[in-house]
Amino acid sequence: MIRQFKLVDLTFNGDLTKAGMDVSLSIYTGFLSLENALENRSLMKKVRGKLPAFPELSTALIQWRDSYSRLDTISRSLIVEEIEIGGQLNNCRNAAEHLTGYFLKWLASPDFRPIESSLRNYCALDDQIQLLIEIPNKYERNILQHLPWHLWPFVNERKYAEIAFQPDTTQSPTVQIDDETEDFKAMAIFGYSRDINVNKDLELLSTLGNVTELWEPERSEIDEQLWNQNWNILFFAGHSASQQQKGRLYLNRHGDYLTIEELSSGLEKSIEQGLKLAIFNSCDGLGLAYELERLYFPQMIVMKEPIPDQIAHKFLSYFLQGLKDTDSVYAALRVARR
Repeated sequence: MIRQFKLVDLTFNGDLTKAGMDVSLSIYTGFLSLENALENRSLMKKVRGKLPAFPELSTALIQWRDSYSRLDTISRSLIVEEIEIGGQLNNCRNAAEHLTGYFLKWLASPDFRPIESSLRNYCALDDQIQLLIEIPNKYERNILQHLPWHLWPFVNERKYAEIAFQPDTTQSPTVQIDDETEDFKAMAIFGYSRDINVNKDLELLSTLGNVTELWEPERSEIDEQLWNQNWNILFFAGHSASQQQKGRLYLNRHGDYLTIEELSSGLEKSIEQGLKLAIFNSCDGLGLAYELERLYFPQMIVMKEPIPDQIAHKFLSYFLQGLKDTDSVYAALRVARR
């Protein structure tokens, strides 16, 4: 089976608070086969635009993240503070509305209209669209990745469009998982899970096929599995956190944790042997994504913020059902997010 798709590359250079950002757009059309081959890919449109400096947007993002972190929920993050319950949800909603308003105002800037117009002219409402955002500056990427891109009207109006963030090292923009369950193999790592139910993650993941479970494992055990077995998916559930753009996977109650750097050799070997997708169903995972970029990891799904346990389960349930119903990680992610 071969299907047509639109591939959109958006690159942002500059900074949000002082000089503004130069934006370049490339729109490609082609066909995506089940073997993950991009066939007959051709450039349809290339255009440049600008976005102004907007320090108010950066401030609104900081205020929303602070308000969100104070919600009285048990999450998959180990960073927990003393909080006051009264008015938390309303404060968070108000902060979200301010952030959204500033974000949409930023994208409505006159110098960004060539980008917006080209997207609307070349991408129909019912097109299959994979929109890849690239931000070479790591500091700015850490800011822009937290913005609510799914609320951009161009994306929100197109039910077959989904956004991903692409490092400049990415070689392939699309990854698919073989939908034959006999070929599906996942290595599932279950780390420190105080106050959260990772057994539910295992129950959901097992619906796809063959899952090897590692419960609060030692680093050597994970390395052995990465080196000696062929995997399609690497899965982690438990507590995690990002500090200074580095991710930590907490393994047990004693505070032992792993970093991607510590697993880099095993991960590189596993990628060579067919590992296609990593799912970190845990909190605050952008640090994990930054480290995986250096390994040319084909595709990864991480949570940008701390998330309640129930939401982690809902996301995984919808995402895995989407994988069974479609042949595309992007399509499954879009369904789960919505």
